[in-house]
Amino acid sequence: MSCTNAGLELQVPLEAMFSLLRNFSHDEEIDAEKILLHWMAEGMISSEMQGTEETLRDVAQRYLSELASRCMLQVKVVEYPSLHKRFESCRLHDLMRDLGLTKAKEEGFFGEHGFLFSKRLPLSTIKTRRLAIHFQGDVGDDFNGIEKLANLHCLYLNKLKYHEVCDIGYCYLVSNLEKFKSLRVLIFVSCDLRDGIIPSDIGYKLIHLRYFGFRDCLLDELPLLSTNFPCLQTLELEVYNSGSDMKIPNVLYKMRQLKPLFLQYVESYEE
Repeated sequence: MSCTNAGLELQVPLEAMFSLLRNFSHDEEIDAEKILLHWMAEGMISSEMQGTEETLRDVAQRYLSELASRCMLQVKVVEYPSLHKRFESCRLHDLMRDLGLTKAKEEGFFGEHGFLFSKRLPLSTIKTRRLAIHFQGDVGDDFNGIEKLANLHCLYLNKLKYHEVCDIGYCYLVSNLEKFKSLRVLIFVSCDLRDGIIPSDIGYKLIHLRYFGFRDCLLDELPLLSTNFPCLQTLELEVYNSGSDMKIPNVLYKMRQLKPLFLQYVESYEE
C-alpha cells in the first residue's frame, strides 16, 4: 500500500510514513539515520523492494528521498564534495502530521493514547501492533487490557513536556515489559529508569527486539547481559547527566547483530 500526494502515486508504504508520526514528537528535528534504522527494525523494508544491486538501506534511503522531494518532509542536507548528498535531519510538516495521524487511525496502523486524566488504555488499542503512549506524572499500575497487548511490535513511551523527566517508578507497565514478546522496537523518552526498574534479564524475553532506545532518560545502568537481545541491531542511548556514573556492562562486543550505537551524556564506561 502506498500513499498519494497531489494525485500522484507515492512509492512509499503508508507504514513507513506513519512510523514517523508515532516514533517522533511534534516539531522534533529527526535524525535521518534513525528514520532508516526504524524502518528496517520494524521490518518495513523487505528484499522484495530492492532493485538491482540495492541494499535494504538503499531502499530506505530512496523512500526518505521521495518523501523529501514531495515536500512531505523538511530536510537538512549535507553535501560531500566527492561523494553524494546526504540527509542529516528532517521535520514533519504540521499539515502532513495531522493528515497522517488521521489516515493512520483510519487504517488501524497504530494506537496513540495520552495519560492526562485517565490511566486506562482504551479497548481500541488492544488489537494494534504499534502503540505510542504519551503520559504525564506517574502513570501508576492501572493499565486496563495491557495483558492483551502481547502481539505489540513497537512500543513508544513518551513524556508530554520535552526535557521534563517523568518518574514512572516501579509502574506496572515497565515491570511487565516481558509480556510483549513480539516487540521489535522499544523506545523510552524522558523517563526516570534508575534503580533497576528494567530487569537486567529482560533480553531473555524480548528475543525479537531490534531497536532499543532511551531518549533524554535518567538511567544508572543499562539492562544488558551477554546473552540478551540476540537480534538487537540498534542501541540508542541518550541519557541525562544525573550526577552519578552510568554503567554500561562490557558485553556490547558480544552482540553480533549490533551495528549503529548512539551514545550521548554517558559519564563512564564499565571496563
